[in-house]
Amino acid sequence: MKSFSPRDRVEYYDKVILEVLRANSGGATAPEVEEATNFYRRTVAQHLSRLVERGEAISIQRGKITMYYPNGDVVGKPFVIPSKIRDGRQYVVNKLKGKDGVSYYIQLKELDAYRTLRIKGGILVDKGDLEHFIKNINTYGAQEYRDG
Repeated sequence: MKSFSPRDRVEYYDKVILEVLRANSGGATAPEVEEATNFYRRTVAQHLSRLVERGEAISIQRGKITMYYPNGDVVGKPFVIPSKIRDGRQYVVNKLKGKDGVSYYIQLKELDAYRTLRIKGGILVDKGDLEHFIKNINTYGAQEYRDG
């Protein structure tokens, strides 16, 4: 590991953690990932957070326990749509390919007080639903605009 470049090290950690998630179809907690990989707690937490941010993993809160599940691999580069009305806000679209097919993960990101982009929310849309979703959200938006 010490001979890896910083980028290769990040990719290695991400890959190993995703393998652990894929091997646990019922989900895994951060401590379970730590135990399976022997990685430090902070390293696991940082990489799980990055995987969720990119849409490659999802997290589900169950009481005080957070479960992590694999979601799919990012295909290509993200598509970024800057907000027209709010400086520092953008929508980021990642194409994901997983065991259930292709989907699109749309995130809302905003600059915080420290000028760091933070995820404020997101939605996952299956490829088969994308055209239907866009048409309906467009219809809804047009109606809301007309109604004021």
